[in-house]
Amino acid sequence: MRSNWRKTIMAFILVVCLASTCFLSVTPGKAAVISANPFNAVVQAGIYLSQYHWQDLSLEALIDAALHSMAKMANDPYTQYFPAERYRALQMQVEGEFTGIGVRITELDGEIVILTAFPNTPADDVGLRPNDCIVSVDGQDITGWTTTQVAELVRGEAGTSITLGIKRGDQEPFPVVIQRAVVQVPTVSSELLADGIGYIQISYFDQGTGAEVAEIIDLLKAEGARGFVLDLRRNPGGLLNECVKVAEIFCPQGWIVTVITRGDYEEHIYSETPPLDMPLAVLVDGGTASAAEVVAGAIKDYHVGTIIGERTYGKGSMQRLLGLANGGGLKMTYAHYATPAGHLVEGQGITPDVVITNSPYTRLIYQGPLALGATGPAVSSLEGALRTLGYFSGPVDEYFGTATVQALQSYQRDQNLAVTGGLNEATARAIQEALREAAEDAQLDKALEIVKGKI
Repeated sequence: MRSNWRKTIMAFILVVCLASTCFLSVTPGKAAVISANPFNAVVQAGIYLSQYHWQDLSLEALIDAALHSMAKMANDPYTQYFPAERYRALQMQVEGEFTGIGVRITELDGEIVILTAFPNTPADDVGLRPNDCIVSVDGQDITGWTTTQVAELVRGEAGTSITLGIKRGDQEPFPVVIQRAVVQVPTVSSELLADGIGYIQISYFDQGTGAEVAEIIDLLKAEGARGFVLDLRRNPGGLLNECVKVAEIFCPQGWIVTVITRGDYEEHIYSETPPLDMPLAVLVDGGTASAAEVVAGAIKDYHVGTIIGERTYGKGSMQRLLGLANGGGLKMTYAHYATPAGHLVEGQGITPDVVITNSPYTRLIYQGPLALGATGPAVSSLEGALRTLGYFSGPVDEYFGTATVQALQSYQRDQNLAVTGGLNEATARAIQEALREAAEDAQLDKALEIVKGKI
């Protein structure tokens, strides 16, 4: 019996060694020359646990846990491991279409933070903003969760609803109900405004964005554009090569960005393209991040345009997506970057030349009926919306008082709505439509003023 047991153990060890050798043999690049010994222990532990632990442990789940731990050891919120299904979903997002609510999130100081809410998406429609923290999903506390775990919970079938607990600044957390949809991330939109000013909005730097912007500029110039406004607000970044193509349209010949990799090795990415040399203003805000900050930083350092708005997000690092043998993937920070003048963006952002904050009351957050005595952020949203429309002059707080009732009655009367003094779906829909038409954009107004003065 004892002899048979020894044979079993030896056979098992042989299987472990063979399994680890096979695992290493398919690892590409530099990993192939690393000593197999450290990795043998990882594979051995996984096989021991999956085959001999008193609980039924999945080898696949154990491998996933080990990979998650490796990524976490980087102590970098942007370095993450994605299991196969989530990695496929991430690749779909990179390609520009996914099912969800339309936000990009990150993990900062242990909190899940919204980096941006894409325009004209479910998240944008309910008023989610950059730097909002997600504290719960459908009532489930997500403290300590990774962005991957939260993203998997938020994703779902189009048409289904989800309730996020949102913490905004020093406010108490409040619920936001959002209906999922197929989200198509817009890249570039444009129009020719009055006085020959071309307006270009870039929502994300995707494959082909640089060429599309160059083509749009030529078309707008042919239509009579004599100056431009480049809108990078709520742009979370994207592909480095595409943002460089956009920056070099406006910047003189010279380097656009300095990429700083391991060992403080610096690589300067140059532009050899003659600049557009036309009046330019660039709009930025707290949702302007990463690749969008590369463009804003280069334009600011070369003094070829006026940066207007709010300090940008401050994501000065770059990531790569790397596929793994198990079908999963690794998003890994491989570099930081600096602007042409040497400004490190990470944690600092880009400070505008002209600081202007738009009114927060340009969108109504509707989560259900409200009436006299109601409290919470939804009430503040309603009062601010009514103030924007010229119906409310009292303090914008979180209490639905008699002044709020009277303002709402006046609005309902003028719009031939049922005069109830309470907020219902019909009134909310009318207010949202009116806000789209009436809301002022002080940042854009200032940009147009500056460009017009230089034409």
